Amino acid sequence: GNESVWDGLDGREDVYDDHDDPLLDDNTIKSRYDDEGICGTTPLKIWALSAWYETRHFFRTLWKHPVIIVVSLAVFGLVCGLGMWAVQSEREAYVKDRMDTAKFVARETADYFANEFRRSMVPLYALREAIQYSGYFDALPDAIGNYPANLEAENVAILGGDMTQRNISGICDTPEVLANWKSMVTKISDEHDLNGLIFRYRLWPKNVACLEFKGGQAMMDSGMDASYSPHPFWSQVVIDIQVDNWNGLHVFGPFAARLPTGEADVFCTHIPLWTSTTGENAFKDVVNVQGTDVQNVWGFTMLYLNWSEMKKRSNMYERFEDVNMEFELFREEEPRLGDVGPKGLPTKEMTKLAWSEQADKLNESNSVEVKTESLHGIWINRVGVVGGNGWNPEWWPTAVASVVVASFILMVLTATTMAKSYLHKDLVKRMLPKQAIRKLQ
Repeated sequence: GNESVWDGLDGREDVYDDHDDPLLDDNTIKSRYDDEGICGTTPLKIWALSAWYETRHFFRTLWKHPVIIVVSLAVFGLVCGLGMWAVQSEREAYVKDRMDTAKFVARETADYFANEFRRSMVPLYALREAIQYSGYFDALPDAIGNYPANLEAENVAILGGDMTQRNISGICDTPEVLANWKSMVTKISDEHDLNGLIFRYRLWPKNVACLEFKGGQAMMDSGMDASYSPHPFWSQVVIDIQVDNWNGLHVFGPFAARLPTGEADVFCTHIPLWTSTTGENAFKDVVNVQGTDVQNVWGFTMLYLNWSEMKKRSNMYERFEDVNMEFELFREEEPRLGDVGPKGLPTKEMTKLAWSEQADKLNESNSVEVKTESLHGIWINRVGVVGGNGWNPEWWPTAVASVVVASFILMVLTATTMAKSYLHKDLVKRMLPKQAIRKLQ
């Protein structure tokens, strides 16, 4: 109630009677000091009992004055809310910056490869024009002839399947033909300055492997007749580019190949050559291509691109390592060239073009994707982070915990301060008469 010390003069209980405890009477304390001494355990017990009474007073005050609880919780909610808002804003800004960086690097890398890939195919177009308009090799198709002319063997086992072989000795190995082939390829390579990215060229008059250029040397090829060979890869190549009229460059890869410098991932690219459809050449050359008669077939030419070397020159792995991100560059669609490549290797993994060490951990939640059009179809570059926090900054869990702890501390301080204020008010009410308090107010 509103009792005071003055009311105690009427014989009422003292204000501190409710705190009486037999453990704290003078005799008990004195006897404990006598038994244990000033350095004994009694001071610790006194401190513990004092802490207990302070705690009990604190919670009794909270119970007696619920407004303290309400205000303290309000402080906790307000501080925690403002803190989380600030931390969340910083996190969102950080995540946006990281995702923008990922998109920028992904776009830049994909565009670089698409442009370099396109540039590396320019020599193939130049080679096609030079073959058609130089006149150096006009006599080769007629000299080779249609199947079965110059037939040497059938069902010859090679890597990836069997071939039908034509005898091209005396046709594709003459000094003049080899000299013209070397001169043409060397000039085109020097003009486009690809520094060894293109490491092999081949020429197929009448779809027969006649000439190749590699290691700086021109030489006669194998004599394989792609129009009649049952090889699953080469038969599909001529069907695509001559029967189905493939739109654009016919690109395959990347697949593993053994080069003088070691094993590397390579692309091979094919482009058809046609005879004129006007004048005396109109509908002159009819070639049976895997069972289908196709008019005006001259043959095709092709080149091989060292994809591993292109990736190395791009410094793409270092770039993604610098921004602490993983990546995976791949084609959007599966290759159309059956189940095996030119060496009989499976093609199902050939949609993957390049990837970092932990690319397999990328998923929709921790990565972004950027699409780029290339001569090889649609390329997708997936870039992201694979750490435990994902896009979130490393300080995110610590910041959240700090906000909660700080809010809790402020809540306790608020509750303690208000409890102390209400205790003082209660003490004043007990020490002074009501009339005196009203006069002081």
